[in-house]
Amino acid sequence: KSTLRIGDSYIIMYSTCTSCQLQFAHEVSTTVDGYYGIFCTNANCGRMSWRCSSCAYVLPQSRRARMIQHHQSVHYNEIAAQSDDNNSETVDDNFDPLLEDITTADDDHASTGIMEERPSIVNLMYSNNTITADDELDAAVAEADDRDTDDLESLITDHFQDEEYSRGNSTSQTDFNMMEGEHNRIFFSQQHNAEHGGIRGVAHRAAIHDRCCLDINDMVDEQDGKLLFEITDNLVNKPVAEQKKFLSCIKTIMSRYDSEPNTNVTIPTDMKAADRLCLKGKSSIFNLLPFPPTKVIGGHACLELDGLLDHCFAWGLEFLPFQDHDGKTYTDGFNGTKAGQRLYEQMKNNLSGDIPVEQTFFGHLMFWSDSFLRFFSRQRDNSIWMLIVRICPPMGMSTSESHTYCLAFGSKSLDHEPVIKYYLDQLTELRKGKMRYYGRKGVMRKIYTVFDLVLYAADMPERKELLRQLLLGNFGKRTNVAGMLDQQKLPSCYRCFPDMVRIARRFDDSVGIEGSTIAICSHCCNWDQFSDSNARQIHVCPPSYPTSCSMVHPNPNIFPTGRTVGETHLVAVMLSFKKLSTAVKAAYHEFTVGAWNKKQTRYWLSSMAIDGVTQERVIAAGDRKKKDEEVLESDYVPHLWTKAIDLGYEASMFVELGMHLLGHGIVSSIIDLTEQVLKEHDQWAAYKRFANQYLTQIASFRLDWCHVKELPKTNWLGEDCFGYARLQTHLYGQFFLRHPFAVGSNISACLLELKRMISSCDIMISLLMTKKHIPKVQLDVAIKVFLSCCHEFCKEYYTEGITDFWMTKGNFISLLNLPEQIDFFGGLALYYDGVFERSIQSVKKILQSARKNENSLLKKMILIHKYLAMKRIGEDLGVATDDENEKEEEVGNRYQGGVRIFKDVEQIEQRFVSGKCLSCFYVPSLPNQINIPYSAGRDKYRVVAYKFSNAMVSADGCSRYATFERIQPTSASDTTFSKSTLDMRNAIKNDIKFGLMLPYKESDNEAVQGRYALRTHEWLNLLEDGTVNLPKYSSYIFNV
Repeated sequence: KSTLRIGDSYIIMYSTCTSCQLQFAHEVSTTVDGYYGIFCTNANCGRMSWRCSSCAYVLPQSRRARMIQHHQSVHYNEIAAQSDDNNSETVDDNFDPLLEDITTADDDHASTGIMEERPSIVNLMYSNNTITADDELDAAVAEADDRDTDDLESLITDHFQDEEYSRGNSTSQTDFNMMEGEHNRIFFSQQHNAEHGGIRGVAHRAAIHDRCCLDINDMVDEQDGKLLFEITDNLVNKPVAEQKKFLSCIKTIMSRYDSEPNTNVTIPTDMKAADRLCLKGKSSIFNLLPFPPTKVIGGHACLELDGLLDHCFAWGLEFLPFQDHDGKTYTDGFNGTKAGQRLYEQMKNNLSGDIPVEQTFFGHLMFWSDSFLRFFSRQRDNSIWMLIVRICPPMGMSTSESHTYCLAFGSKSLDHEPVIKYYLDQLTELRKGKMRYYGRKGVMRKIYTVFDLVLYAADMPERKELLRQLLLGNFGKRTNVAGMLDQQKLPSCYRCFPDMVRIARRFDDSVGIEGSTIAICSHCCNWDQFSDSNARQIHVCPPSYPTSCSMVHPNPNIFPTGRTVGETHLVAVMLSFKKLSTAVKAAYHEFTVGAWNKKQTRYWLSSMAIDGVTQERVIAAGDRKKKDEEVLESDYVPHLWTKAIDLGYEASMFVELGMHLLGHGIVSSIIDLTEQVLKEHDQWAAYKRFANQYLTQIASFRLDWCHVKELPKTNWLGEDCFGYARLQTHLYGQFFLRHPFAVGSNISACLLELKRMISSCDIMISLLMTKKHIPKVQLDVAIKVFLSCCHEFCKEYYTEGITDFWMTKGNFISLLNLPEQIDFFGGLALYYDGVFERSIQSVKKILQSARKNENSLLKKMILIHKYLAMKRIGEDLGVATDDENEKEEEVGNRYQGGVRIFKDVEQIEQRFVSGKCLSCFYVPSLPNQINIPYSAGRDKYRVVAYKFSNAMVSADGCSRYATFERIQPTSASDTTFSKSTLDMRNAIKNDIKFGLMLPYKESDNEAVQGRYALRTHEWLNLLEDGTVNLPKYSSYIFNV
């Protein structure tokens, strides 16, 4: 509490030392008037400061004159009132003067200014060298932290009985006590009470240069607030030279008028005034903008997750929760998955009995972490680790920066466990629930919210490091599975492979697996590491595997099945947090009592896929225990395992990712393999020339869903690999058809296996990436067919004794995790890591200038969120941001992301006749018709329509094509459409599907003659029956 009365004459108050920043309690007489002296209780400090008797304003001893000026100017009305009534109260009992440090959004410590670096990049950091003492307040403003002043139960009672806010029904700052930071509270209080009130209040405090002015009614008018904001918005996005030019322009304009402008605020015309009013001053607009609380943890700049949610709700952002505050449920997108529905039920069941479930907002969070390079030089020192959170975005807004935030970043070389521990501890509180103010129009009141983590996305190296599992090696190739691989027994044998293909083709025929079963084979495991087949028993335990355990000191931990002492063979073990935790405790016990030596302990832990860091912690803890030193369980058991068990999280929530696993992993490996094979037969140069003809044309269309680069594969992004994956069967098929290999060559003998591998890869990726529901069994079969095709190619192409390429990587065997994952968490598109990856780009620009020290990183974190606040205020005011200006320019652009709008009809006809690639779209309600758009003005387009009959399967067995012919123009052909209908988000609403028409020829010398293949943005192909659907296994090459 801010004050504690100890008698009629004295009260206890709290102040912060202006020298050492210590918060301390002191007595003050209730009769004191004006100001009084206080002494710091820190034995190493003891400095005297002056404190205002009417507020929490504190100044150093040398600033007494300034304190007198403050009291007479700020508290004039109170002084006048006291002169009339000497018994009037001068202490604000509702004000808590506990100063906030940087961890609780202290605007003073976080003060930032402008420093020139390079065009369009600014580094906002406060500098006392550029602002004089007369230009700002001389000491920190005492800001309140009222999180404990409101009882949670009373908040709930008020809300659920009769608390209903609307603009006009004013609130006070105490209504925002759940939010940290006094300036955050005053901003959103004013935003609630008045139209654009937040920025108007900020502009008022900036205009009078007094950040202490926290009266909720003190605001400039709307036009003045908008004027100062637009000036600030223009300044922060310019280097110093451009800032001076901008201000000079304003000064020139104002000099042309005889009278002063019709405004109640000062318009800056030089850098000193701009710094003071807009940029650098402690009371400047930029430094008074709201931002969530930040702190430093283990060298990382971290954002408080709970505070971030407070701000997201206060800004009134749109969400797609499991259930909103009115009890309405949503099952769209991720919410409808098994994982989403299970989490929803768990959150409802865990909710306190005093809180009405039907009036609670239930939402989910997704975490993603990875590292990136700021610079390509000195990569080890310049790699930054980042943790991202995504907060239940609405459909079509998965890339929105209003729902994806950077939670923490720091050097890649740092230990990230303290950061993960911090956020897991926060999740413990978030799942209990909290009252938050929701500023969305139509709501604008407090609602009770509950959030929990639904999945953690990371690529394999990052995921393995987080889970403390081995990366590759004998036991660590597959996440959450500890088991060795054998390239002879694990793949399908010559009997089982045809059966697998037949089952896969039954799915193509919509028959499914009913009536088709694969018997357990004694010759192979059929890609099942947990098969009951005898073929599973192939890896004999080495001498370093423990054969006994202590009998004198029985182990209190149960050894996992498959890893008991005395095992004869090492079979695969499915891992969980409980198994991993038990395994570490069991190994620690056996090593401590002397039953196992270090070599046995390390090998046994390796056989459980536990990484080397944890192994060494177990050894070190055991050595200390042998010396009778105190050892805690947390010394050798990773905190993530323990906390995850407490929270009920499973290891499977650390999911495999589409972009890294399929794009950078599988597709990239297939490209590298085919390049190697073609080079060995002097065909790589010819293939590059052939494929680049297609890739160059498609790249010129600038399609968001099919982004490609030319071969060779150099510095390709994940989206480039996926774009190539959409085209690979057509490219390879056409090349093999037009450029036959010499008879008798090695590649000619195994060309069928190569085609099977490429075709099965295309089918598998299409099934994995489509948004259609695919049965788990069908996914499992498609993956195993692809892996078998890879194995069969290796057997035919390479000599015996060479390790299969799929054995040397973790991505191929990890494909087996996807059927269960997709069945539970939904399709890969619902948590596609490319969405999270995009969030790096805006942050990376700011972090390029960051130094390695903690304060620099922390200021960058604050800067990121102040920029975001600027953007949201601009949207609220209707000020066009840079992004909106770019979108306006794109209205007349022929590159719409989903489809390329061509110049005119003649260009389309010329490309069609000459056999060039064409960008198109179609509507499922008009079968057998493809539309190619061309421009009909700045924001309009018309279409040229083509029809096709049933498709044909080419002789190469890879491509399917149809003969297209133009539909004769009618009066309806002159109808124009708005280009905005072809925007990706609008297209989804209008059920428009985008596609690519790829020319088909059987030799280089013949004409296309209207023959084209079709690929769509939903991973669909043209099929023999004339439909556009998921690709199928061709009977030409899968004739088993």
